[in-house]
Amino acid sequence: MSWNRVGERMPVVPRMTILQLNGRGPQSGGSRQAFLLAAALRQRGHRVLFVTGPHPQWKSLCCQADIEWYTLPLRHRWDMRSVWLLRRLIRQEGVEVVHVHKGKEHTIAFWTSFCTEMPVLVANRGVSFPTNFWSRLKYRYRVDVTVAVSEAVRRQLIAEGVPPEKVVTVYGGVDLTRFHPAVSGHRIRQELRIPARARVVTKVAHILPWKGYETFLTAAALVR
Repeated sequence: MSWNRVGERMPVVPRMTILQLNGRGPQSGGSRQAFLLAAALRQRGHRVLFVTGPHPQWKSLCCQADIEWYTLPLRHRWDMRSVWLLRRLIRQEGVEVVHVHKGKEHTIAFWTSFCTEMPVLVANRGVSFPTNFWSRLKYRYRVDVTVAVSEAVRRQLIAEGVPPEKVVTVYGGVDLTRFHPAVSGHRIRQELRIPARARVVTKVAHILPWKGYETFLTAAALVR
């Protein structure tokens, strides 16, 4: 048995071979989360295969974290070459868990499950958009569990017909060695020429319509 941070006993999980499938480059927040998850699993003794699209930046990141790196074309949702290569990788490397992080990757794994004995398949759901017929089909079938990033996303999937026992909520983690009240913002304030005593509220995300910047600006104005 091992112990967690509050002294509770935790079961020792046998070493597994886990394939993390993430097609995007390392700049996106979702990709960063996928990589940190892969690194944490590797630190816990699991064998991790981090499979991405052809983004060369991943090579050095995976090398530094001692994570095995593979690439697939991942050109589109009907990319049968990626399906064939994923099938071969699962068989050759004895993969026990496939964890997909985006819709395109989910579809590639979905097709792969029809041409090989798919191990445990885990899918992430990080957005609250309503699903279409095709998405609902993917989440209902061929997936063992869907990880929702919030209770709202979990409730939506269940309301759209995904069996409740197949959906779990796992909130995004925070690295407390990097983000804590003692962290100094002095360098950032200097860089952006923000007075030392000025209160700062900010939003860090891609500038995309569904990120809610209008709501943020309205709230910031009220706070000010």
